[in-house]
Order: sequence, then structure tokens, then C-alpha cells
Amino acid sequence: MITTVNLTTGASYQLNGGPQAKNYFPEWSPDSSLIAYSATDIVDNQYVSLIQTDSRVGGQQKTWAVSTCFSTPLSWSPDGNRLAYLSGCNKQEQATEIWIIDIRNPNNPIKIVEARWTTAHRWSPRVHDVHPYGLYLNQVYKVSFHYPRSWHKVTEERFEGADGFFQISAISSEEGIYEVCRAEAFHMLKPYGANPQIFPAFIQAQEACFIFPSEDQPVEMRNQAALIVKYPAPVVIQGNTYSYFILWADQNHLISLGKTLTFI
Repeated sequence: MITTVNLTTGASYQLNGGPQAKNYFPEWSPDSSLIAYSATDIVDNQYVSLIQTDSRVGGQQKTWAVSTCFSTPLSWSPDGNRLAYLSGCNKQEQATEIWIIDIRNPNNPIKIVEARWTTAHRWSPRVHDVHPYGLYLNQVYKVSFHYPRSWHKVTEERFEGADGFFQISAISSEEGIYEVCRAEAFHMLKPYGANPQIFPAFIQAQEACFIFPSEDQPVEMRNQAALIVKYPAPVVIQGNTYSYFILWADQNHLISLGKTLTFI
């Protein structure tokens, strides 16, 4: 069986797997949205391996290709569009081939290597920019932090990319951090779902909290989570005084953004 665990909430999810309950080599996609694995099956009295994927919570299983091996390691391309796997096993001996399947065009798997024995494979890493992260600095809200350079500016307070987003604002309140965090997490419109999780924290020696959504969060919220931090000193923005800074971001990037947060 293949099981995933949400480290934020502790919730676990069991994937259906293959028909023989022989599932091997689970491999996360680069964006962590899918898991690929090798599922053993029997066809015409011969073992084969189904190249399958499923979502991290299950329920979206797909079979992309079939290997003639009992099982095969899998390797995602850095862009998450292709899977490499081994095949060419004869009577369950060593693999002799490496194949690639493009999940955008799955009808034409391509054999790229044929050799006497093939035991392993691995994609070369993506060539990153020298500085893959940019510095976001906002003099109005008195904050700075680093964000993925590939994201583009939508407004002065919001940046978006293919794999996430962030937006900033401020909260005017005389309440303590606990009350402010609960008011945001359990807003009447339920932007974080019906049962969000609140985790106390300290950012730059200031009281803070992380808010992570429950599984029933509306899809249109794009996996939004939040970080609220008390300003070291109240900030005046357009004549109004604010005691708390709030950062919204997809939950996959929220912690990394928060780690670099600095008040200026």
C-alpha cells in the first residue's frame, strides 16, 4: 500500500494502487501534486508493471504505460511533464530498456535506451537561475521577504506564478494575537474551509500564527494559507494604524516565505 500523510494536519490518505496490491517505487512529482508508482499486474500469465499516478489524497488514479518488468523505478522530468521507466524484461530478468512517457501526449511512449542490462535511471536537474529567488520589499507595509523569481507582479501587494502566489495586507485590531488569528481563520465566508488549523509561532521575535486550510477549502481559494505577525511597532498606512501584518500564500510556499520575512 502507498499512504501519504499531510504533515500539517496529520491526516493520512491511502492510494488505491494496482490490482495485485503490489505497488513499488512511489515518486513525488516536482510540484508534489501527483505520486507516480509501479503497480505489478499479471497479463497472459506474465508479470507486467503498470505505470500509474494518483493525486496525493487519492481518487485520481491513471495508468499511463505498461512495462514488461515485475516492477520498475520511476523518475519525473524536472518540469513534471514526463516519466522515465525501465522495461524489456525477459522472464523477469534484468531490464534492457529505458522508456519515456509524456503525460501530455501519453499515446506515444518512446524507447530511448536499449542495452544488455539497465538497472537505474535519473533525470538531470533543471538548470536554475543563479538567483532563483527575488527580494520583495514594500516600504508601505514595512516588510521584505524572498519569493520565487518566476512569479510576476499582479499588483504592488500581489505576485503570482504557475505554482503559487502571495498577497500582503495589514490588520487593524486592538485584540491579542490569538483573537486576531481566530477571526481570520474562522471568517464567516470560510476562506480556509470549515476546520482550519492555527499554529502559534514567532517571526522576527514577534508573536505570529500560521493558518492552514482544511480539506474542504473552496477550490477557488487556490490552496490559500495565511501568516499573521504582530508588527514591532504599529504602522500607519493611508492615515490608519495597523498592529498586524498578514501574508496570504498557497500553503506549499507559506512557510518558506515566512522564514525570510523581515520588518524594515
